[in-house]
Amino acid sequence: MKDSQIYRDIVYSQSGMKLDIYKPVETITSLPVIVFIHGGAWRVGDKESVSFGLPYNEMVEQGYVFVSINYRLSDEATFPAQIHDCKAAIRWIRAHAKEYNIDPERVGVWGPSAGGHLAALLGTSDGIRDLEGDGGNPQYSS
Repeated sequence: MKDSQIYRDIVYSQSGMKLDIYKPVETITSLPVIVFIHGGAWRVGDKESVSFGLPYNEMVEQGYVFVSINYRLSDEATFPAQIHDCKAAIRWIRAHAKEYNIDPERVGVWGPSAGGHLAALLGTSDGIRDLEGDGGNPQYSS
């Protein structure tokens, strides 16, 4: 990937989940972020699946920060742990926005299969306390 920075295995939640950040080299303005949530029927997969044909490098080249996250799989924890992890990731990104030159008001989320389900749930569950979890950074919006 040309002219980019990669930060791997950053712990973002109290449950120990990790994320990877792919971003353009330092810029003057804050950049929008795209968060990728992997699929895998809630049972398999991880943030590394981003390397299997996803155009994240093109997104970075076009001026986006790209973040790929892990969440607890169903054999590790039952629902709603997965959405708790995803919301913790969004709050962590907002809490660390300045450090990574991210615009905390321009956050997009997507994913295939279970990741798509979690992305949709992120977008439709604002204000539902039972789905927030306690993964950290509660002062930030998920």
